[in-house]
Amino acid sequence: MNRCDRPGPRVPLLRVVVLTGAVFLGASCGAPAPNRSSVLFVTIDTLRPDHLGTYGNPRARTPCLDSLARRGVLFADARVPYPLTLPSHATLFTGALPYRHGARRNDSFGLDPTLPVLSERASEQGCATAAIISTFVLNRDFGLARGFGSYLDLSAPEDLRRNRVERRAGEVTDLARAWLDGRPDSTFLLWTHYFDPHDDYEPPFPYDRVYAGGAENRYDGEIAYTDLELARLFRGLDARRDRDRHVIVVTSDHGEAFGEHGEWGHGFFLYDTTVRVPLIVARGARRMEMDHPRIRGEFVRSIDLLPTTCALAGWSAPEAPEGRDLDPFGAPPSGGVPLYLETFEPTVGYGATDLRGVVGDGWKAILAPIPELYDLGSDPHERRNLAGEEPEREEALREILEGHLDAERTAGRAATADERVDEDTRARLLAIGYLGSTPAEEEATAWSRRDPKEIVQLIPRMDKGVEHCRNGRWEKGLPLLEEVLREDPLNGKALHWIARARMRAEDPDGAVEVYRTALEHDPFNPGLLNRIGVLYLRTKRFDEAVETFEKIVRVDPRNVSAHLNAATAYSRTARPRRARAAVERALEIDPVNPLATRIARQMGILPPAEER
Repeated sequence: MNRCDRPGPRVPLLRVVVLTGAVFLGASCGAPAPNRSSVLFVTIDTLRPDHLGTYGNPRARTPCLDSLARRGVLFADARVPYPLTLPSHATLFTGALPYRHGARRNDSFGLDPTLPVLSERASEQGCATAAIISTFVLNRDFGLARGFGSYLDLSAPEDLRRNRVERRAGEVTDLARAWLDGRPDSTFLLWTHYFDPHDDYEPPFPYDRVYAGGAENRYDGEIAYTDLELARLFRGLDARRDRDRHVIVVTSDHGEAFGEHGEWGHGFFLYDTTVRVPLIVARGARRMEMDHPRIRGEFVRSIDLLPTTCALAGWSAPEAPEGRDLDPFGAPPSGGVPLYLETFEPTVGYGATDLRGVVGDGWKAILAPIPELYDLGSDPHERRNLAGEEPEREEALREILEGHLDAERTAGRAATADERVDEDTRARLLAIGYLGSTPAEEEATAWSRRDPKEIVQLIPRMDKGVEHCRNGRWEKGLPLLEEVLREDPLNGKALHWIARARMRAEDPDGAVEVYRTALEHDPFNPGLLNRIGVLYLRTKRFDEAVETFEKIVRVDPRNVSAHLNAATAYSRTARPRRARAAVERALEIDPVNPLATRIARQMGILPPAEER
């Protein structure tokens, strides 16, 4: 039996949140205040609960996390709203859903300054605050450094020179131990982020020998290595004089698929292989360990961790948070609250539709061209789609989902963040498996409008073709991508690379024709039209660019990208008033859009950032 199919406690993906300590280079806050605790907040990236011993996997070698669960509380049914690193961590620290905090991708994010964050809660209580980050995806540029006295990420000049995208668990623990040792009397919030279980799965010696073999074995090796380093971190906590006043929270940002539903990795689907995470909460020193963990079986959400952590630490919580205090060591809150789910990766990465869903009360509904409904109690692996067989249940979940979609429409943000990262940033994201496309390709609108389930079988062929093209092996890559287009004529990723080959051959008309052929299948597809308009801009056919972007706006009046591209086209055709109006319209649609605000400052529509 595949390990993923083994029965066992159903638990959320482990985003390790270990609560204790003060901040790297942050100001010390002196002796612990009465009724206040330090928090060690540990997130373990890409961690599935069913790959941990304490969640029922007899083959797992995770003694540290198993021990932690025995001195705390294990939540067996936790989930995150978005199976990607940046959106999920943003939810964790703001207690807000993605359409409220604005992180809908891994490559761009401007955190809403009005949203409270956990680190600010700690700072307001006089605690030192620090974060040790192990992936470039969470660098300070993406907005999560707010409130931390020290944010040790991968943005230092030497990291940039080396194009460094990841730090290993041993280094994370070394830095955390050093920071804690330097603040023996401080109350603190310390966030340590471990990235090792993320692909590529390359555990260090001796785990590379013990866990040799396929991807899933090597993944387990990365988890075992991370568990070893966590044990070393926890020993540092136990050596502190205030060891009885620590809260430790361990969780993950998302899981990992190993072929279930055709998915490898994460981000493409909303099944429990990637949205379910582990969650362990403990407090005090190791001597408080019991024979068994206390298991809480109710459904919980990552948005609940902000108010829960504040309550455990004795900090003031934000007013009217979206989540609720789970009271881990008390009585469970009454009544379950469903969780909204989403992913845009099928759209921006592969040209399919985005996915939205809602999960709660043992059921999950996914909104897609082929709708899905699962009874998670009797079908935990989501193999039997009950859509159309349970109309009352389906309607109830659909009403909840529609409520979230209505809230999204009034939240003041576009469906996908539109800020484009610079090329150095993009290269580093590509190095760890994100960003399968280029800036002009990444549109918020669906290109093929096909259900992701219909194209998932094309992804291995498509990714191999893109890999060949990216590495200059065009003669190998293009035939694979042309095969993909024969099965999926509107596939955005394949179209982009084939058009890019035409541009490389100095055939801009041929590049445009690639998209025009696709438009025969969907004449008013905004994503395809926008790509043609960008090609017109690049080839200085500005009048044609204007005509194309105006057509998009007529079809899709709230398309921020089209308005901003139209502004560029108007500027190139000496129509500054219309360019200004297009930027102003983009700001009306999405007032905090980073690219729109940047252009508005350049045009004098908004004052410079330092004057605002």
